[in-house]
Amino acid sequence: IHDKITWRWLERHFLTSKDDVNLILLHIESLRGQSKVELMSYQYVGLADAAKFLAYDIHTHLPAYLHHEICVLRTSMSTSSAILHFMKFDAPPDAILVLGSRRHTPAIPNRFLLGSVSADVTTKMESNPVLLIRTRLFESITDLREDTVGAAYIGMKEAEHKRRSVCIAVDESNVKTLVRYCVKKKILKSNDYVQIIHCAADENATTLNRVTTEINVDMREELMQHFKEPGQVDTILLFSGDPRDEILAHVNALRSMDLLIIGNRTRHRSLLHHVIGSTAVYILNYARVPVLMIPDGCLQEAYDDDQA
Repeated sequence: IHDKITWRWLERHFLTSKDDVNLILLHIESLRGQSKVELMSYQYVGLADAAKFLAYDIHTHLPAYLHHEICVLRTSMSTSSAILHFMKFDAPPDAILVLGSRRHTPAIPNRFLLGSVSADVTTKMESNPVLLIRTRLFESITDLREDTVGAAYIGMKEAEHKRRSVCIAVDESNVKTLVRYCVKKKILKSNDYVQIIHCAADENATTLNRVTTEINVDMREELMQHFKEPGQVDTILLFSGDPRDEILAHVNALRSMDLLIIGNRTRHRSLLHHVIGSTAVYILNYARVPVLMIPDGCLQEAYDDDQA
């Protein structure tokens, strides 16, 4: 995370309990051109030594988190490859990767293949959930260093106790696993307002009946046990259009929505699927809210644990 705006959103809407967060800040320094062999080294540094590459807000707020580490990773690999390697082999098993992204990435083949670090990581990530916080909506503001300007623009002057609004987009195969994963891993907070949204445009009657029951009965009842008030859970079914466009249209129209949660099928993809991009990647590219993408491998592990 290199910019103030991403960090401020993260603190406000995701890192809500400072004592319970194990925060690892990863800074990557490129060694490309110095070696033809893939090299990687780790160095854990203190706050004073990290001042030269941490944004001011992060540097000043970090001491409030009791459990935090700053890791400098020096590598001859690409930045995205280094992040994927770290998450697969060195990050804690239940870690969520947080990425900030400044630009919009058009979903066309040549740009997709050459894409940004965030696009490359989110496309290939299979081991951990990824939270992508795009800041392209703030590019019209010339100076976000001034707290008054930045705070007013992103709505930071609202009351601190504002209830977080979360939308969970499910498909016919991951209704229960996705919702239960969010509850089990404490992604959903007890005072959240949650919408479960599903586009059933291409489903037959049998599938639609099953999914409708899972959303409106099973998951609603389970979430009601987790939340404090009856009105905190809402379900929305859409019956026409492309699921990608319908989900985006719904979420983008809700200015109060704070977070969109989606699943992502990463197993058994064809080459064409990688080139053109999945529904999850399309949503990541065009959503106007931060998106938490949870790979199917994580959901399968949660399902196996429940079965056991």
